[in-house]
Amino acid sequence: MSNQDLVWVNRPLGSRRMSRGVQATLLPVVFALLVACGSGEVGGDGVKTEPTPSNPTLSNVTPAEDEAAEEPESERPQNLPTISLVNGSSLDDQVLMGWAELAERQMQSRASNILMFVYDVGKPIEPPREIPDTEAREHETLLNVEQGDSLMADFGAWLESDECMSQDAEYRADEVDLYRRYLERGGDASHMRALCPQTRVVGVGLTDSLRNLEPASETELFVLHELYHAFQQDLEEEGQCRTAGEAEDSTTRWMVEGGAHYFSTMLLLNGDQEKGRELIYEQARQAFSENKSLREGGPDRKGAAALLLMMDNQMIDHESVMDGSLFYGCAREFQFGNSKPGMESIEDQWSQF
Repeated sequence: MSNQDLVWVNRPLGSRRMSRGVQATLLPVVFALLVACGSGEVGGDGVKTEPTPSNPTLSNVTPAEDEAAEEPESERPQNLPTISLVNGSSLDDQVLMGWAELAERQMQSRASNILMFVYDVGKPIEPPREIPDTEAREHETLLNVEQGDSLMADFGAWLESDECMSQDAEYRADEVDLYRRYLERGGDASHMRALCPQTRVVGVGLTDSLRNLEPASETELFVLHELYHAFQQDLEEEGQCRTAGEAEDSTTRWMVEGGAHYFSTMLLLNGDQEKGRELIYEQARQAFSENKSLREGGPDRKGAAALLLMMDNQMIDHESVMDGSLFYGCAREFQFGNSKPGMESIEDQWSQF
């Protein structure tokens, strides 16, 4: 468990790398199961119906002051990682930061500063159009120019305050330009971008479906999934880890996505592993019926089922996924690469549940 507690503050202080994105695609959760389990859905007081927020805000998560005061000066941890929020959505800050707190408390340790950039988008543009250089589809924009400028000012300030991003003005400008295009063209962002080894941005463009049509629990699942990617510490490891992870038959894609889906599903079901297993298998069956490959067509749902098989074979345990420690030191390749003992049978048998 992390030794951080989360508190609110009004606003934080206001080597060029190729950024890498972790994309997630989540199909609808079986609503009946979630309701039956009391999965912590956001109620009417947590999700507003106004399509455009009047006061986009930037909030920040830092260690609790009273806890730090109890520790001797020499023993206080320095430069603890934070979770910040730039919110241009109809979801309350408290709801979004509550989900961040819930996820953060599961982690064995923290390494990265994380920004959650959340905003509403309207109906999809027809015929479908993608925003160039992204995987986001264009939607009607719900934010006016003033609101968008406010969000981008907060985003730029966060980048400038980051130890890594503050060193490269051109890189910062590129990132600001990217997210401005998301806002101006209504991009339905659904990603975690690792801008630096310890600088992560969780981008969430909330569609009308996520805000109003799907069960509120699906939005929480979506956000928790992307937050988990931000907690996976080894996604930016270079050298042999990067080389192995980019191979066509790498275990990285299904383990990274499967870990995020397993984590978010279990949290939404209040840690009920039996019901979580049932739901993960049901979703994996559906994904398998559409595409037999473990790495394509729903690697998050299939990967979660494969992780369950690894648990059954005592190769990993539930806790290593939930506390994020499975994603330290590139274990997904160095310990559980496809050539490692037992992994061939996992990839062959993951769907035989």
